[in-house]
Amino acid sequence: MGWLDRWRRRGAPETRLAPGVWPSTTYPVPYLHGASGAQSVSAVLSAVNFISSNVGALPAIVYAVTPDGRRTENTTHPVNRVLASPNDWQTGPELIEYMIASTLLEGNGFATLDHDMSGRLVSITPYPWPAVSMGLLPGGKPIYDVNFHGQPTARYLSSEVIHLRDRGDVPYLGVSRLRRAAAAVTHAVSADVAATSMFQRSVRPSGAFKFGAKLTRDQTTRFQHNVDAISGAVQAGKVLILEDGVDFIAMGGLTSGEAQILESRQWSTTEIARIFGVPPVLIGDWTNVSDRAASQAMTLFGTTTLTSWVRRFEAAFNAAVFSATTGSTFALALDMSGLQRADPATRVAADNVLLSHGVISKNECRESWGYSPSSSPGMDEFTPSPQTGGHQITGTQPGNMAGAPS
Repeated sequence: MGWLDRWRRRGAPETRLAPGVWPSTTYPVPYLHGASGAQSVSAVLSAVNFISSNVGALPAIVYAVTPDGRRTENTTHPVNRVLASPNDWQTGPELIEYMIASTLLEGNGFATLDHDMSGRLVSITPYPWPAVSMGLLPGGKPIYDVNFHGQPTARYLSSEVIHLRDRGDVPYLGVSRLRRAAAAVTHAVSADVAATSMFQRSVRPSGAFKFGAKLTRDQTTRFQHNVDAISGAVQAGKVLILEDGVDFIAMGGLTSGEAQILESRQWSTTEIARIFGVPPVLIGDWTNVSDRAASQAMTLFGTTTLTSWVRRFEAAFNAAVFSATTGSTFALALDMSGLQRADPATRVAADNVLLSHGVISKNECRESWGYSPSSSPGMDEFTPSPQTGGHQITGTQPGNMAGAPS
C-alpha cells in the first residue's frame, strides 16, 4: 500500500496533523529498570508468562454472527489468514502472547492495523508501549504517534490500532499493575538482589581441619591432595582417614539474617501472585498445597483471571478489526474449551452432558479426543438417545474409553 493511499485512509491532513493534549503517556515504574527489570524477579516473570502464554495458546476462531446473535464458524474470512501469520516475524499465538504480556507489564498493549487498497486487513504489527505517545484530538478521540528504532514518527487514528488496556486512572490509558503495587514489587526486587549478593559475596567453607601441630609444606600439600580426592558431588560419601591429632569441624548453615532474606522472597512470591491474579501454586509455590488444591487452583484461574484477559483481547480486537467495516457481522473468539483437556475426568463428564442433550454429535466427541470420525449410522446426528437420555461414555483416559462411541 502506497503512502498516499495510507494518508487518505487515515483521515484528512488537518486531522492527521492536529496536536495531542498529552505529551507523554508512559507511567514510569519506580524501580530497577522499570518493567523489564521487574522480570528479573522469577515470580513476576512466571506470572506474566503463565497468563500470556495460556491466552496465546487458545485457538482463535472467526465467527459469522447472525442478526439474532447466533454464531457460525467462518473459515474463509480473510482475517483467518492474518491470525495465522499477523506479520513477517510472528505467529498468531506469539502476537497474542506479546500483547497480553505488554499489557500486564506496561498497562497497555499496542498494535497497528495495515490494510490493502480495498480495505482488507493484511497485517498486524505490535509495538512496545514506551515507543508510543498518545494524545487527544479536539473531538476527544485518541491519536497515537509511534517512534520505533529511530524510524520517522508515524501517526495513527484510534480506528487503525488495537489498544489493549489494563485498568487505568483515565478511560484512555491503562496503568501497569507493577506501578500500582510498586511497594510490593520493589520489596521483591530488593529481596532478590539482596539474596543474590549474599550468596555471591559470602565466604562459606563446608568445614575446617584442626591440627595439633604446625604442618610442613609437604604435609600440607599431601593432606590437601587427600581432601581434594573426596571433594565434589562425584566423590560424595567417601571416607577420609584422619591421623592422630586431627579434628574435622563442620561448618555451614544459614545465619538468622540470611534465613529471613530467603523467607522474605517466599512472601514476595505470594504478593506477586496476588497482584497478577495467579494462584501461587501455578507459578511454582507448592508451600502447604495438596494435589487437589492445585487442580482447583487451575480451575479458579481459568474461570477468573484467564477469562478476564480473553474477553479483553476479544473485545479490543473486534472493536478495531470488525466494528469499523462490518459492524457486528463477524467476531473473533478465543476457544477456551481446550482447558478441560488437562483433566480427562472432567472432559468425560462434560461430553456426557453435551451428548445427552444433543449439543454435539458422537463424531464430534470422537474428534475432540483425537479419534477419526466413524461412518456408522447416526454418528453425525445431534438427537439424544430416547432410552437413556443420551449416549454415555465412561473412563477417564483416552486409552480407557469403555463405552465410547464406536
